[in-house]
Amino acid sequence: MSEPTVKPATRGAGSWLRWTVAALFGLIYSFAIWVAVFALVLASQGNTGLTPAGVGVGLMPVIFPVLVYAGVVLAGRRLWVWKQALLFLAGFALVGVFWLDVVMLQVAAQSSLVGAG
Repeated sequence: MSEPTVKPATRGAGSWLRWTVAALFGLIYSFAIWVAVFALVLASQGNTGLTPAGVGVGLMPVIFPVLVYAGVVLAGRRLWVWKQALLFLAGFALVGVFWLDVVMLQVAAQSSLVGAG
């Protein structure tokens, strides 16, 4: 006979720790979002402004961390707290790599993302 597996607690003492970990990582993810908003505003304040493609590329790093955070919250809700924290950390690493990719795209395609002066 197989023994029953122990599932992590979803209510009670473990629940507050799970939400605390999610809130702390939420602050870290929100930092990535605000940096992306700052970069978008800074880029749009130039003399020439941004093209629609430039706005789209600038909005990608604003939207992507929200999607990753929501995915990690949904995927990690039944995991142990330390596994959930590792999942949040891996998601933030993915956000960082995506941010660097977008920065390199903005540098490489700058002439098509900035409006003509």
